[in-house]
Amino acid sequence: AWVERSDQDIFLAKVGTTGTVEWVISAGGLQLDVARGVTLYEAPMLGQEGNTSVGEEGSSSGVEGIGRSSNVAVYVTGSFSFQDMYGAAGATFGSETVVAVGQEDMFLLKVGASDGSVIWIVTGGGFLKDAGRGVAVDGSGDVYVAGYF
Repeated sequence: AWVERSDQDIFLAKVGTTGTVEWVISAGGLQLDVARGVTLYEAPMLGQEGNTSVGEEGSSSGVEGIGRSSNVAVYVTGSFSFQDMYGAAGATFGSETVVAVGQEDMFLLKVGASDGSVIWIVTGGGFLKDAGRGVAVDGSGDVYVAGYF
């Protein structure tokens, strides 16, 4: 759902191959919130067996391989700000509300690619400004974030 909380919030949208918007989520608080990096990870589905080929004599053989997985996630990194001048604290990502320790903290958000549901969020930072600027996922599903503090 698209919910505007301030003059600069975060959004993430999935647009299909025909240009149709499949889902949009928004996140943030009452201050400056910025998404700076996004990546997609699809977990391989190993050991998929089945009658996938027919031999020369017409006999079927089971083949193990890597198939398409339903475990697809989108990772987003960026920053969110501490409380506003009225004392309202935190930023909302789905049903999760997080509070910055300093002026601006980094976040790493994992979202389900099929529906945009928030799976988890981690945050970090110190007293001043901290932000995630880029994110990558390796073949094992380990996530790497780069930024500044």
